[in-house]
Amino acid sequence: MNRIKAFWNVMLKHPIILCIVVSPFVNLFVESLGRRSVFAGISHMIFNPLVFAYNSLIIFATLSVAQIFKRKIFFIGMFIILWAALGITNGILRSFRTTPLSAVDFFVVKAEGAFFASYFSWWQIALILLLISALIALAVFLWKVPPRQNAKRISAFLLVIASFATLGTATVVGMETEVISNDFVDLTEAYENYGFVFCFSCSLLDTGIEKPEDYSCESVEALIEKLGEDKGAPSTTPDIIAVQLESFFDPGYITDLEVSEDVIPNFRALANKYPSGRLFVQSIGGGTANTEFEVLTGMNLDHFGPGEYPYMTVLSDGTCESLPYNLAALGYRSHALHNYTGVFYDRHKVYANLGFNTFTPVEYMTDLYYNTRGWVKDMRLVDEITAALDAEEGPGFVWAVSVQPHGAYPDEKTECDYDIKAAGIPEEEINATEYYLNQIKEVDDFIGALVKVLEKRETPTVLLLYGDHLPPLDIEECDLDGIDAYTTEYVIWSNFDIDAGDRDLEAYELPSHMLSLIGYDTGLITKINQSDMSDQERQRALSLIEYDMLYGENYAGVSYAPTEMKLGRVDIKVTGYEADGEDLLICGENFTEWSRVKLGLWEKETEYVSSTMLRVKNTKITDGDEISVSQVSASGVTLGESNVIVVK
Repeated sequence: MNRIKAFWNVMLKHPIILCIVVSPFVNLFVESLGRRSVFAGISHMIFNPLVFAYNSLIIFATLSVAQIFKRKIFFIGMFIILWAALGITNGILRSFRTTPLSAVDFFVVKAEGAFFASYFSWWQIALILLLISALIALAVFLWKVPPRQNAKRISAFLLVIASFATLGTATVVGMETEVISNDFVDLTEAYENYGFVFCFSCSLLDTGIEKPEDYSCESVEALIEKLGEDKGAPSTTPDIIAVQLESFFDPGYITDLEVSEDVIPNFRALANKYPSGRLFVQSIGGGTANTEFEVLTGMNLDHFGPGEYPYMTVLSDGTCESLPYNLAALGYRSHALHNYTGVFYDRHKVYANLGFNTFTPVEYMTDLYYNTRGWVKDMRLVDEITAALDAEEGPGFVWAVSVQPHGAYPDEKTECDYDIKAAGIPEEEINATEYYLNQIKEVDDFIGALVKVLEKRETPTVLLLYGDHLPPLDIEECDLDGIDAYTTEYVIWSNFDIDAGDRDLEAYELPSHMLSLIGYDTGLITKINQSDMSDQERQRALSLIEYDMLYGENYAGVSYAPTEMKLGRVDIKVTGYEADGEDLLICGENFTEWSRVKLGLWEKETEYVSSTMLRVKNTKITDGDEISVSQVSASGVTLGESNVIVVK
């Protein structure tokens, strides 16, 4: 006891020693959580000592900042709590998805925190809240109990400068000797190789596209001249539909998995008859928005910062070349559909910067059916897609993002008795796998229903179907036969002849490939991806135009204005009101479950009765009151408002 007390007194008297001692322990704690094993954390420390030491140095540099303040122990504790909280969060995320925590995840939480309720039971949420409360209590203790110390500002600043200078030197040496690298081809593998602390710091600080060495007006103009002029639209301008299928892939690739019946017969039949192939994506078990970004823009995410989501960074207030903008030049109007909330990944803002004319999220949909995990079933998209196409006189582009097989998958038996059974895999994986198989079978039924509807259309039509990433099952690389963990599939159906064979593609190559089958080459990025350049030449050309378009001087002279995007395909209207005892009934058109009656400035608790009626209980109105209806997401974001009527 006396030795512990003496050690604590030394720590209080010389906090910098505390920083040195505690840094590797904090790093070990964080690594063990991320690797979901204390043994794995210790193994990383033993077999990667230089990487472990470098990550510990990053932690030490942040802790050294506390030397500037009088409450040194408090600020050391706060930095320790911060790193521990990040490690705990990463450990929680890794329990239900493959991709580790990166800085952009905090933007996603801000956009739609309610999303994460789908992953946790009530007791898990209670445990997380209890843990947060414990960390807050510890912070209060550190503020009140340890004594203040004189802050020798000059020496403290010199110490901090020395710490970060050492860190900078170690970073340069580490990069040159390839002990560490910020070139993350595989984000999950990078975290395993280079440590959580370094990789998370990179995701926080390293965003955007690095300026190409040869970037200049002359190099951009030379590339544009080499690409040549647009061919223009061919005689046939078909309707185009692209459907991004959540967590969709062929379970037959899972080694040892035995399934009672084929769960993707419709997709398989299409792939055997129409242009198809494997699709190489950027993420596993999540990262929907990044696959979506590559397919919509043709840009290569390898050129961006590690773990970056352009939807949450550069596209939050900027525009770039995309399928909607390129097709608009050929006379198309573009419509986006998603049977989940419109605010997730800021789609309600980003889609306008990508050129969509309308966006119908779940908040504007009716007649919804839900699966056992609360996700809207994809079959609803059939009517939404056809309605969007029928609303156009000229050619239309419809972009649909599905959601039904989204994780997390239940480890326990659900109330439903699944038709499709799984065998051959560990018993603890059966329930989650059977849930996924039955959901993916219903998605395949949606594909079959959609194709049947499109086959009846007389208008030339092209349908692109592809999976965004592998499902968040407990799948390792060794569990897959014939593909790696970053591989899904695509197929391009049409009701007219397309002369093309099968071809494996990167996700960013997919839009240009589809357009080439139709005969379109509009857009600089489209031309680059359709060119016969070598891969090295093409990557150089892509990064040059991507940088110029998003971060540079726009030497290419290509600019896009955000569209005045309309949320919802049809208007939500208030047509009248009436009293029903103590309640107020609002009459109108196209109401949904997310409609909220608004009296003046105040939104009221609203009961959805039908698409033409809403109820507000125990509410009186008087002359001059203004009544409208708002569409409000589950997280409380108001997406749009109806017309206003005045009470008389």
